[in-house]
Amino acid sequence: MLNEKIKFNHQASDIREALSIDNRRATELTGLLFFTEINKAHTVGKIFDNEDEAPREFTTQTGTLSTVLEEVEDLNEVVFTTFQWTKNMQMARHKDGSGMLAALTMMYLVCDHDKDKFIEMFLNKMED
Repeated sequence: MLNEKIKFNHQASDIREALSIDNRRATELTGLLFFTEINKAHTVGKIFDNEDEAPREFTTQTGTLSTVLEEVEDLNEVVFTTFQWTKNMQMARHKDGSGMLAALTMMYLVCDHDKDKFIEMFLNKMED
């Protein structure tokens, strides 16, 4: 059973803490989700005239999650990343989320599409 491999701290106040993921790592994973989503959309726009011609892993939400899950370190991070991805998708559908996505896209462009720069800037912004 996965319950034997995923360790929860039921005394914790939030999901990140319950999964024993430190704040910096949780922020990195969240930033990576945003970077991957924006990067895939940007790549499709540059390479394909028609989005329907792009491979599905570049145009679906599960494609983003799949890509990010390649970089997690353990099952606790899988659970956290999937949870965070779900929150991000809900936020993106909300009208208030569009402004944040626009700001993150601008940050992506300022970072010259560089994942490490984006994550570092994301970490710095979240610490402010």
